[in-house]
Amino acid sequence: MDVSERTARKLQERGIETLIAPAINYSVADTANVFPGNTTIRPETLTNLVADICVSLAKWDFRDILVVSGHGEPLNTAAIYAGIQQAKERNDRINAALSEWTSKGMERARPFMHGGPDTEIHAGEHEVGLMMFRCPDLVDREALSKMEPNFADDSFWEKVSDLTKTYSFIDLGAPDGYFGNPRLATPETGNKVFDVVADYVVEEALALMEQDHG
Repeated sequence: MDVSERTARKLQERGIETLIAPAINYSVADTANVFPGNTTIRPETLTNLVADICVSLAKWDFRDILVVSGHGEPLNTAAIYAGIQQAKERNDRINAALSEWTSKGMERARPFMHGGPDTEIHAGEHEVGLMMFRCPDLVDREALSKMEPNFADDSFWEKVSDLTKTYSFIDLGAPDGYFGNPRLATPETGNKVFDVVADYVVEEALALMEQDHG
């Protein structure tokens, strides 16, 4: 939601009004489904939900729809893409896309991190930094001080990209659910990284509108 809010403010500064639709608070989260309290849904459930929401928004003339997902699990991403495609097939006036901020946008933020998006994969420096910036009271500083750096091995990306299998965080080498070095997190890092990311999403939104109206 932080990325969407920042993007909307930046677009407003350009005179472009943006609606942030209510968030979908569930996702395909099979990778984290080894931890107590995690909730996951089937890919087809997410696909149908995204499609139905896009079609419903288009009914009220919101045709330019940029889906901003904060969960980069490949199966989740594939389900969202499928939902967008289904929506377009149901209504050819829909101009929708999935933001690529978790990949291309994060690359732009690399200079502001000790590591990068390929090492700070989950709950690492920039994500913990964002929590420090937005919700500092929710960060357990004592627990954070004990979190040793944990970086993915060479097989990580091959495993997570295989949509035919499900690897848990434990299987992938993150028994505590994080990859990276969260002890390096600062609120300044979190704020800067996500501001750079929002600039990228602004560019995506402008390109989407140009595609529809240009």
